[in-house]
Amino acid sequence: MILKYPPLERIAGSPPTLMGSRDGSSGRVYYPPRHFSDDGSLRPTEFVALSTKGVLYSYAEFRGMGFGHVHLPEGTRIPTVLGDGPHELGATYEFELIDAEKGQWRFSRA
Repeated sequence: MILKYPPLERIAGSPPTLMGSRDGSSGRVYYPPRHFSDDGSLRPTEFVALSTKGVLYSYAEFRGMGFGHVHLPEGTRIPTVLGDGPHELGATYEFELIDAEKGQWRFSRA
């Protein structure tokens, strides 16, 4: 199982990356991206590329596969499929593109 949401985007010729959104007023970063702030003000957000490295915050293994949350420097946590284990809380994990055409990605230990 590989995650397929949301679509990946290319920015200025760089490899595809995960996209989120940022509230310009509060600085809060959302994943998946949203069009408006979550405080009820209907303030529009801007779409931003997310960091490709983060720290494994939590994980579980089910039927031989790892699933977890990776905490990014922007302050948001990404639910993700994990690459091959063993996994370690607090370790650095890096975004890994599996298939750009299909939008398949995961985070693997850096």
